Amino acid sequence: MLMTDLSCSKISAHCCEGRPWNSELARRLSSIHRVFMRSHDSGGLAAIQGSRMQNPALDQMIHSLMWIMLPVVVLAGLANSLPKKRGRRSKRGGTASSRKGGWADDLVLAPWWVSFALAVLSFALLPRLIPAAALLAPILGLFFLFLSAMSGFRKWRTSHSLDSQTSLESIAALPWKRFEDLLGEAYRRQGYKVTETLGGGADRGVDLVLSRDGQTTLVQCKRWLNRPVPVQTARELYGVMHDRAASAAKLVTTSSFTSETVAFAQGKPIQLVGSQELLRLIRSVQTSARIAAVPPPLPTLHLTPDCPKCGSSMVMKTAKRGPNAGSQFWGCPNYPKCKGTREIV
Repeated sequence: MLMTDLSCSKISAHCCEGRPWNSELARRLSSIHRVFMRSHDSGGLAAIQGSRMQNPALDQMIHSLMWIMLPVVVLAGLANSLPKKRGRRSKRGGTASSRKGGWADDLVLAPWWVSFALAVLSFALLPRLIPAAALLAPILGLFFLFLSAMSGFRKWRTSHSLDSQTSLESIAALPWKRFEDLLGEAYRRQGYKVTETLGGGADRGVDLVLSRDGQTTLVQCKRWLNRPVPVQTARELYGVMHDRAASAAKLVTTSSFTSETVAFAQGKPIQLVGSQELLRLIRSVQTSARIAAVPPPLPTLHLTPDCPKCGSSMVMKTAKRGPNAGSQFWGCPNYPKCKGTREIV
């Protein structure tokens, strides 16, 4: 090959040297040389491919590595899609961080038989429809069976937790996610179709979506202790209800509501479910009736108002000096930064 290359180069140089009238011949020799080089390279490539085809041990090793790595990659993808814990709720009831739910989360929230049906399809139909995926059928089947078991256990645990509640203290002691699950099961027993969200982000604080008789109701849950729900929470829920074209909304809490919240909800399709109403709701759907009969609510002399300046829930204070010394009034808890006050009516 080297000799041919040198010969063609010499002939081309000889034809071009001092003979411009013979340049056409030189160009043709160069074209022949390039064609020869390409054919030589193609022959070398064919020779390499032929040697590979004549080495079945190499092909078998490559296929073995592919079949070993494929399940590993699939298992890694399935493990990454497993349901994970959501963002931790802050003390004010917000979400410190949130995670977008995946399809595995949706399957755990769905009835157990959905994942079980997918497992049966994976074992029975996947090898017939896609013969090349026969090795993946057991892996997918076992994965769906695992999700089915998680969904069934979650359903049993929530139902058992609902029937075992005895008081407002036991309900308030639940983790916030278990509290949401408890309310979802309670409304499900009332005949609603309950869709549970994964919180945060696009849900804008909505924890449950209830559907019945063509009506959609949004539910926001507040597992708060010793702090009434301010009016800003009700305003935000009312805005989300309009944005999502829902029929009504429910604001459920283990505490109470400020007077501004109660006044804002009047005449609007927002139901305020406080601690006593929550106990009545849980007791009405319990099969064990472990919660005692809830007495009628006592008349409240003073509802906690919001600060007219900063919107915080006010606290009752006693004047220490001045012409009104000894009298009580509503004061802002952020004093002296905020000096909002209200008279006790």
